[in-house]
Amino acid sequence: EAWSAFCDRLRTGQLDPAAYKLRDLEHFLAEADPANETAGVEGAFDEGQALIMKVRNGQKLSDAFKDAWIRYCRDWGNDVRDPTRHGVESLRIFLSTAPPVAQDNLDQELESLVTQVRNGQRSSPEFTEAWFKYCADTGSLKHDPARHDARFLQGFLASCMQVPRLHAVLNSARSSPY
Repeated sequence: EAWSAFCDRLRTGQLDPAAYKLRDLEHFLAEADPANETAGVEGAFDEGQALIMKVRNGQKLSDAFKDAWIRYCRDWGNDVRDPTRHGVESLRIFLSTAPPVAQDNLDQELESLVTQVRNGQRSSPEFTEAWFKYCADTGSLKHDPARHDARFLQGFLASCMQVPRLHAVLNSARSSPY
C-alpha cells in the first residue's frame, strides 16, 4: 500500500521497482522506514536479473548500445535478442564491450518534460495526435517521449503553445494528478 501511494505521488504509472532509479528507491525506503529498522536485512541478489536490466535499459537509452546488442546477438548469440535468453556470462561479455550509457540519463529537467508530454497524451487525443505528427514531421519513429532529448521535447511543447487548444491541454495536464 505504501509503495502504491509512493508511485502515485511520482505519477509514473509504474509499480515495478526495477523501473525506478536508485535515488527514488532510497527515497521510498527512507519514507517507509524512517527509524531504519530494516537496515541490515539481507536478500538474495540475482546477478542475471541485474545484467538483463542493464541490457534493457541500455537499449532504451542509446541507439548505439541497441545496435551493438543486435550485432552481438547476430554474431555470438544465434540472433536471439531477448536478454533473458542469454546466460550470465554472455551478458557479462557483451556489457564489457558495449558502448557506455549514462545510467542517470534522465535528469530532472528531462523528466519534467517527459511527464508534461505524457500527461498531455493522457488528457487529450488531439494532443497525442499532435505528438505523433511532430515525431513524423521531424523524422522520428520513436513515440515514447523518454526516448527523446530535452531539445526535441522542448520543441514539441513550444509548438503546442502556438495552438490554443493544445496550450489549454498542456496547462491542465501540468496540474494533472496522473
